[in-house]
Amino acid sequence: MTALAAYLYVALAGVAALFQIALAIGAPWGQLALGGRYQGRPPPLVRLLALVQVFVITGMALVVASRAGITGIPAGPRWVFWLVLLLTAASSVGNLTTPSRPERLVWGPVTMAMLLPAAVVAFA
Repeated sequence: MTALAAYLYVALAGVAALFQIALAIGAPWGQLALGGRYQGRPPPLVRLLALVQVFVITGMALVVASRAGITGIPAGPRWVFWLVLLLTAASSVGNLTTPSRPERLVWGPVTMAMLLPAAVVAFA
């Protein structure tokens, strides 16, 4: 069950990372990020930060996968996983309470769907 949960987290993190890559290369989806502050294509700084977010999301997925034992990479300090769980929870709250209705509808469920398998990994 733990491995399945980790695979689900990694898959959803992949979706989120692909979205951030799309933003970075200029996809007109600004209303789906940052509270809908930017309609259409985000400005260059936001696009650059989207690339940073790709690395953060990828790192978080790697931490969850390592904790579940599906990577062959040592899990590292326990506090790192708990930080990832906390960031995933904060992301869920942020996406469920954002002023952007499209962002709430798309990313609220996705981040909640990431939080649940992360919790399964945490308490397995």
